[in-house]
Amino acid sequence: MDKEQNIQEERALKEGTPLDEEETEDIAEKIQELVENDNPPAAIDLFSQLRPADQGEVIEELPLETQQKVLATLSPEAAAEVLEHLDTADAIKAIEGVDTAALSEILDEVDSDVQADILRKLPEDRSREVLKDMEEAEDVLPLLRYPDDTAGGRMVLEYVAVKDSVIASDALETLRLQGPDVENIRSIFVINIDKHLVGKLSIARLALSLPVALVKDIMDTEVIFVSSDTNQQECARIIERYSLDQLPVIDDESRLVGVIR
Repeated sequence: MDKEQNIQEERALKEGTPLDEEETEDIAEKIQELVENDNPPAAIDLFSQLRPADQGEVIEELPLETQQKVLATLSPEAAAEVLEHLDTADAIKAIEGVDTAALSEILDEVDSDVQADILRKLPEDRSREVLKDMEEAEDVLPLLRYPDDTAGGRMVLEYVAVKDSVIASDALETLRLQGPDVENIRSIFVINIDKHLVGKLSIARLALSLPVALVKDIMDTEVIFVSSDTNQQECARIIERYSLDQLPVIDDESRLVGVIR
């Protein structure tokens, strides 16, 4: 790699500039060279400087054996971020060399829809072993009941819902407690005592409301939703048509069971 390429690489890493195709290939080549020269720590250090989306692109350029070595070396949290940016088939190949206990820790860190996608594609025996060691196994099990091309199979369980009987200040506190799991959402959903979906509430409206205002008095009762057996193509069409950041999914009894982002 020449001096100009090194400068471009350093700029991309330090400034967070999205990597172009050439830079992605260059960094993958450098990581592979470091691994082949028995310097895995330097390879991991270089890889770790990339943003998660770029890590996903770079790891796809690496030989399968190197992919597996990199994932096996990363912390569960870091490995989970990489898996979030790979399609399921590539993720399955990359985790092939990760032992069951480590894989369980990694999957505990990814979104529930990614957990379900990977567990469905693993060999049945290994999927059971991984589930047995996962702390969040009980949360993902309901998703495994749904075909992966339906709303139930594509939804995530990380969303915010509040009861219509609470006040605005309590709803805000519920939102705060969810933390990073619900970043980049514009609204929260409202349910009644039976978990039936009854409305939605924009975060802006919630923040500007009086702390003692009842959620049922400030919510929007017009909510676009799909049932758990809705085809994923129809879900995608609805999300695009109405510019939704999240699409609620209900079961046969109109209870909110998840969202599609």
